[in-house]
Amino acid sequence: MSTGSGNLYRAHPILAAFIGDYPEQLLVTLGLNGDCPRCQTDRNGLGEYDNNTNTDASLRDLDQTFAALDTFDTDARQFLQACASIRIKPTPRPFWLKFPFLNIYRSITPDILHQMYQGVMKHIIQWTISVLGSKEVDARCRRIPPNHNIRVFTRGISSLSRVTGQEHDQMCRFLLGLLNQC
Repeated sequence: MSTGSGNLYRAHPILAAFIGDYPEQLLVTLGLNGDCPRCQTDRNGLGEYDNNTNTDASLRDLDQTFAALDTFDTDARQFLQACASIRIKPTPRPFWLKFPFLNIYRSITPDILHQMYQGVMKHIIQWTISVLGSKEVDARCRRIPPNHNIRVFTRGISSLSRVTGQEHDQMCRFLLGLLNQC
C-alpha cells in the first residue's frame, strides 16, 4: 500500500467492520431475507425479547458456513442442501472467504434505519392498534383529511402486513394525530 507521501509498504489489512443497511448485510453474510444477518435467529423470532433469560443470541457458526461453502466444488446438490440446512444463500465464493482473522458475522454493525427506527415505529403502530382497536384505528385513518404531504390510507393501517419505508414515513406523520382524536 502507498502512503500519502508515496512510500510503498507491505500491508495486511483486516476487515474489522462492515457498515451497510439491512439488505447489504444479508448480501454479505449470505443470510436469507427476514433473518438476522449476525445471529441464528430466524425471521419468526426477531424482535422477541425474554426478560427471564440473560442470554444473548449466539452468532452464526462460521465453521458451518465454511463447511457448506467447501461442498461447492464437489457436489452441487450437496452444496444446496448444506446451505439450506444452515439458512444461507447458496453463494459459491463470497469476497470475504479467504480473508484472514475475519468472522463476517462479528463484523456486521447495527443498521440504525431498519433495526431501530422502523422497528420502534412498528412497535408503536402495533401498540396503538392494541390500545384503540383495529376498527377504530382504521376509522381514524379514513377520517384524515386529504393533504398534499400525507398519504391517506383509505383501508386503514391495521391490516397492512408488509410496509415499505415510504409507508412507514407517511404513518409517522399522522400517528400522533390518531392518538389525539379522543
